[in-house]
Amino acid sequence: MNIILEEFEHIIHAFPKQIMDINAEDFDVKLKAHKWSKKEILGHLIDCALVNYSRFIRAQFEENPKIYYDQVEYCKCGSYQAAETFQLCALWHSTTEQLLFWFK
Repeated sequence: MNIILEEFEHIIHAFPKQIMDINAEDFDVKLKAHKWSKKEILGHLIDCALVNYSRFIRAQFEENPKIYYDQVEYCKCGSYQAAETFQLCALWHSTTEQLLFWFK
């Protein structure tokens, strides 16, 4: 388990720089109107981290936690396409690092 956590920690620290190195136009472009941009995919990863964190916490005191997650609506309501990439990277880093903290 320690090796997995170490790899996870490495990804957490390397990923924001890798994202910031992507050309802004490439990061914002939608290849099709109904598909997500890379920026929206990053927003989806943020949503996943938040929803999973909630699941992990609630599973400790609820027998059958019911958490409904509509990824399309979350992404739309999060307005990720309009957000600053640096802000999204910081939010992803923070939420994901909290998951790592929880697992350690």
